[in-house]
Amino acid sequence: MCGVRLLLVHPGATWSTADVYDGLLYGLRCHGADVVTYRLDTRIEASHKALHALWRTKKKTQPDLAKPNTADIVYHAGIGVLEMALRHQVDVVLVVSAMLLHPDAVLLMKFKTVNPNTGYLPHAWHPLKHFQSAKSIGDLPSHDVVFVGSGFPERVTWFNSIDWTGIDLGLYGTWKGFGLNKQVLACVRSTPIANETAGSLYRRTKIGLNLYRRIKGFHRDNPRITHAESLSPRAYELAACGSFHISEYRAEVKEVFGDCVPTFTSPAEASDLIRSWLDRPEERARVAAALPACVAEASWVDRAKTVLGDLSRLIHHKAA
Repeated sequence: MCGVRLLLVHPGATWSTADVYDGLLYGLRCHGADVVTYRLDTRIEASHKALHALWRTKKKTQPDLAKPNTADIVYHAGIGVLEMALRHQVDVVLVVSAMLLHPDAVLLMKFKTVNPNTGYLPHAWHPLKHFQSAKSIGDLPSHDVVFVGSGFPERVTWFNSIDWTGIDLGLYGTWKGFGLNKQVLACVRSTPIANETAGSLYRRTKIGLNLYRRIKGFHRDNPRITHAESLSPRAYELAACGSFHISEYRAEVKEVFGDCVPTFTSPAEASDLIRSWLDRPEERARVAAALPACVAEASWVDRAKTVLGDLSRLIHHKAA
């Protein structure tokens, strides 16, 4: 895409979608793309501080002045994407996740609710963070089972449903105070960790664990997700690291990995798989060795090539 300039908008979040942003940025630049970035995360932090500081000052003479709310902060942080797009005269604006981008910014960029050019881009793995290595990196422990993720209600229930006696479980992420029982709470090792640290844990563990979201939103009483097929970033990352893992069932698990990733539909099934595979180190090693090949063409470099190809065709079609 020689001569095409892109504005890549950060999702604003610190984890998960931020890793997608990092990966896509890396992949785009590997292909020589001219990428301008809009860091929504730092702008949200700056807007929060600036608006509240101004409110505290003005409130001294205007007691009824309303305190800035989330919508005010998100608007203040995100509306500058328009100025940056115009100043740099970009051809394309790529938004990794619009969850924290104010709707007005999206509408003013003439995005459509139903986009005729919508497509599906699978997740991917980062070549600098997810790779096979026999070297020990840092002083991270080697667990029997590792899971890196957030303590959503359905996950808390899931972990509480398994008897972890005799299994060294390493649970990383934000979990404390969310209702884990004492046995599982004792397995919580850290607050959120960087993606490269997760990769190191995956390379060291005997069994990686991949769980998917089951509830829409964050409250346990919210409606449940009734249908989903796609692999998560965690699935690609575990495989790229050559980490044997088991996963909740999704259609793409079988499509991408075949029999290399055992699946389960309940905590009881997962417990049986974990104890069975812990007793079979040679088979685990054989399966693990086959995993990187399953995702060899699914790095962010590959995904960025797909994005650039799609954008090139779209731009040239509109110009014709």
